[in-house]
Amino acid sequence: MLKVQLAFQGGGAKIVALLAAAEAVQELEKKSEVKVTRLAGTSAGAIVAALLAAEVSIPAVRDRLRSQYGQNLIAKFPKKSSLTAVIQALQGKRFWNDAPLAEWLETELGAVRQFSDLKRKLFVYSANLEAGGAEVQISSDLVTALLESAGLPFCFRTWRSGGQTINVDGGLCQNLPVDDLLADTSHGRVLGFTFPSARPGRPKNVLSFSMSLLDVAMGHSVQSARSRLGSRSVCTLQIPPNLTTFNFDQALKYLASHHYSDTKGAVLNWFQQLIDSTASQARANFDHDIWREPVKDDVHSEMRKVGRIYKQLSAHQQLRYHAIKLQVVGNCLLSVNDKNRKSDEVLYVLEFEPRGDPLIAHHLTFSNSQEGKFFGQYSLELASSTQAEMPCEVLASISPESETAREVVVFFSPPLKSGTGEYSLSLQDEGVDLLNGLIDPEARSDYLEIDPKYKHEPIGLIQFAVQVPKILGEVSVRVADDIGGAEMSERELHAAFGKPRLGFRSFGWQATNIPAKQVRVTFSV
Repeated sequence: MLKVQLAFQGGGAKIVALLAAAEAVQELEKKSEVKVTRLAGTSAGAIVAALLAAEVSIPAVRDRLRSQYGQNLIAKFPKKSSLTAVIQALQGKRFWNDAPLAEWLETELGAVRQFSDLKRKLFVYSANLEAGGAEVQISSDLVTALLESAGLPFCFRTWRSGGQTINVDGGLCQNLPVDDLLADTSHGRVLGFTFPSARPGRPKNVLSFSMSLLDVAMGHSVQSARSRLGSRSVCTLQIPPNLTTFNFDQALKYLASHHYSDTKGAVLNWFQQLIDSTASQARANFDHDIWREPVKDDVHSEMRKVGRIYKQLSAHQQLRYHAIKLQVVGNCLLSVNDKNRKSDEVLYVLEFEPRGDPLIAHHLTFSNSQEGKFFGQYSLELASSTQAEMPCEVLASISPESETAREVVVFFSPPLKSGTGEYSLSLQDEGVDLLNGLIDPEARSDYLEIDPKYKHEPIGLIQFAVQVPKILGEVSVRVADDIGGAEMSERELHAAFGKPRLGFRSFGWQATNIPAKQVRVTFSV
């Protein structure tokens, strides 16, 4: 699941395109593909962000606006002639009363009235003319904050404030507000929804001159925010040319047209590419046996250098293993004539918490040594307790402690800080004859073993399991007497590793709070 923070640009009537984007986000959340943690917005963007933060159904909002209710709402914001607009502006009279807008917001938000009523944190921005800068609201009355954020000068706000602080459209300062979200990326990646840059053209009268000034000021703030986010984190919503800030009639038509569906589909595709890109960064794959071929001294020299660097790093790093899990599916135990016979499958999971200085790297070793076959069919993944997948860099390594092992070093990017929760590093691998000792007439046993790299603190939980063909019969489990622990029940095995495949049985052992040292579990038939 991709954890994100969302920022929405303001845009007046262009709010309908933001609604299409928000509907796409809600669909992704229902599928557990995306998790939205915090939101920010200005003007129309603040309204859409508030609807998401309150978990209001966006399709229901769209349906209401497409009905007679929407027609009645925009009728309360009639078009003004240039002369009328100039006269009202000079007199300090606003073009429209914002009471209908307040009524609509209260209708959509229902029982949500305060910021504290929201399901997730929301930042709403306005421009405070008295204080001379941007003002962010994260508490108090929600509708009031939204009206201030959408208070476009002359349209909803003038200097005749009745003695109250004059807060106007936040787009004058931050039309794509990202700063507060970027200040704490532990809540997830910051993404922005915006529109193509506007080109107001040469103004022809006082009104168009004023609007052009606003467009330039708002456009500059958006470009600055886009630069901070980076192009990959900005979704630019393509809209028809006639969907402008004050074209409310066109906005209602947009809601019922293919443009709405097109925008929603484009946002879904954009998110899918983002999810795929994040997943590819979180997983690593070598498609050939770099440890053996091509055999080049310079390649192996670099791999040995990685191994030495990690050895030096690991001497100073500290972490606590909350859980270590290891399971092998013994496909090698099937008959040589069985069509399901294939390489053995391995699952190795480390659940840990950084201690002390930021944790930079951890190593993993593949099931087969360099003398054995390398399949290349593996999956390596880093995740946290709050983020399903996290980026990491993986380098092939030859360890000074074992020249024959196939090792990789996982570098965490950024390093994992103490106090940020638990992390999981998992490797799904394939091996050859990993449990072959179980069918050896003389041995009739085989073992699984771990040797934790970091031994500063006890291991919270260790679980070993094997899946073997049912025809093999009962399998007993044995460990050294000083370790303790117990065989796992069927329910415990299912909870830890899932149900065994058809025709197989699971056997396992587990122990809690044991010293972090080499542990070997022997399985016998």
